[in-house]
Amino acid sequence: MSKSKNIKVLEDKLSTSFEEEIVAPEDITSNNDSKSCAELLRWYKTNQLQIKPDFQRNEVWKPAVQTMFIDSLVKEIPTPSIFLGYDYIAKKYLVIDGLQRISTIIRFFEDDRWRLSKLPAIIDDRISGKKVSTIKQKSPELHEIVENVPIPVTIVRGDFSKQIHMHYLFTLFHRLNTGGQMLNNQEIRNCIYSSNFNQLLRELANSEQWVNSMGKAPKIDRLEREELILRTYAFSEKLDVYDGKLAQFLNQYMIEKISISSDEIEEMYDIFLSTMALIQNKIDRPEIVHRLGKTVKEGLLVGIYKNISNLTSKSKEEIQSMFEDFLDADEFSEENLGQSLSSKIKVQSRLEKSISIFEA
Repeated sequence: MSKSKNIKVLEDKLSTSFEEEIVAPEDITSNNDSKSCAELLRWYKTNQLQIKPDFQRNEVWKPAVQTMFIDSLVKEIPTPSIFLGYDYIAKKYLVIDGLQRISTIIRFFEDDRWRLSKLPAIIDDRISGKKVSTIKQKSPELHEIVENVPIPVTIVRGDFSKQIHMHYLFTLFHRLNTGGQMLNNQEIRNCIYSSNFNQLLRELANSEQWVNSMGKAPKIDRLEREELILRTYAFSEKLDVYDGKLAQFLNQYMIEKISISSDEIEEMYDIFLSTMALIQNKIDRPEIVHRLGKTVKEGLLVGIYKNISNLTSKSKEEIQSMFEDFLDADEFSEENLGQSLSSKIKVQSRLEKSISIFEA
């Protein structure tokens, strides 16, 4: 494996790893129960149950898998437990594990046009290849069975305004999400740290300015761009207190930004847009930037973001010279990026170097 591929593997591990064992706070409780599909639907329709597939992953169950799950409900076959977090202050439920099952249940009740997959010899003939409206009309007893079939549910109760409770939820996501591909850290953050700041990350990551300055989005969206923007903000503001625990550091920063003011959001948005505009307009051959690895892009973004107020008046030649010095810096060489990417010493040394290079 080449050095550059080794660096990519290490970068991927940084996005999916978490450093601590899961420990339940003393003041958080859980209980096992059963809820009917009709009750889960009622929670959803009254906005008590938060269903946000966009904040988990873009992948959803294929129609055949959804159909087989409905068939299991029709046949009253036991299903795995759904895990929910319940914020007893906000009176809201949050899906920790079981998003696809709940989404399939909601679709069965809400989408009369949905035609279930035709799977002869596997699925009950009364639902195989049938529209939901047809099932309701010709086999109402099946619809009633699905309404009343009990689903095992584990509910974790806490006050999600408390950092320690949110930290516990974060670790639960790592342990409990079971559908296909494990969620990475940023996908989990987007599940549980919903806020205007989180929306800011999404907006910037999907902007035309990002594509022009940083390159096209990957075919499969795992929120890597959002994490890179988050890291830019967090390190630009709090590099001096970074302790080497990347996931916790980014989690804490997102928690702090949950109650961010609209004025601060606007300021952070404008500065990041200016950062991307400078990269696009004052660095020759943007494809060079597009090909940089995540860690090097992070260094570039932090260096320019921290100095943007003075850099905007610099000429293209001056910015290009700084960029070339940045690429030549030992701190961003393959040898220095080959291991311990998230260690306190490595992170602080390379980002401080970038900031010093782009100081006007």
